Amino acid sequence: YKICNKEYNKVNQKEVEKGTDCGNSLLFPTIENKYKEQTYNYKYNITKELILNGISAIDTRDGNITNKIKYSGSVDTTKLGTYEIKYEVENTLGNKATTTRTIYVKDLQAPTITNEIETVTIEKGAEYNSYLEGITVTDNYDSNIRATYICKNASLTVIDCNDISKKAGLYYVIYDAVDTSGNKYSGTSSKEVKRTITVKDVSGPNLVLKGDNPYTMEIGTTYKEPGYESIDDEDGDITSSVTTSSNLNTKRLGTYEIEYISIDKAGNKSRVVRIVK
Repeated sequence: YKICNKEYNKVNQKEVEKGTDCGNSLLFPTIENKYKEQTYNYKYNITKELILNGISAIDTRDGNITNKIKYSGSVDTTKLGTYEIKYEVENTLGNKATTTRTIYVKDLQAPTITNEIETVTIEKGAEYNSYLEGITVTDNYDSNIRATYICKNASLTVIDCNDISKKAGLYYVIYDAVDTSGNKYSGTSSKEVKRTITVKDVSGPNLVLKGDNPYTMEIGTTYKEPGYESIDDEDGDITSSVTTSSNLNTKRLGTYEIEYISIDKAGNKSRVVRIVK
């Protein structure tokens, strides 16, 4: 608008055309809206002070008339959506100025995850499908959110969860959750929700005797060991660690036993016996 009197130049600080033919009817207040758009979280308590925050008004005749600002419109933070607040201020001449603010109500909060089972021990080869047992996901807006998970080995390399029970060792199940607004637990929390699974080797080595069993020999002759082999599915070939014991007396007729024992690193023992006659 055009300001006709120099004394009303405080708004634009410029020299303007002098004259009284325009009168005071062209003097409008100025309303400032610092925040054209604002975003609030679902169910956030928006007070009157927040709605008026960043809104001010000044008039060349009346000075600061911020306290005369009125607004219309409302925001329901229990419902996601877009809302508009209209602000209006009027000076003593009856001239008005308006502005609007767009307010978005969004779900900005990520889900939380609780894990009631932090450690699990299973036997090697056993099936484990209880990954989501004891896992609860809570969200401020959504319900029935299902957690997701990945599995890692002791070196923290991501592996197929179906492979966990195939080899003894330590494994970790890492949980995450995302709501319908795209808020992800792992994107907002530095605390990892995980379950430690210990897979125990409970199977003894495969200890196999070579040659005849029973083994027949003549009295007074020397026993010749036909051989044996011990293979462990975790430790590999551990034949060299096999121990033997026997009550064999080649000078006397009878039936005797030779005992073979193989123990793997997990302490699992296998025992076989060869009968000697």
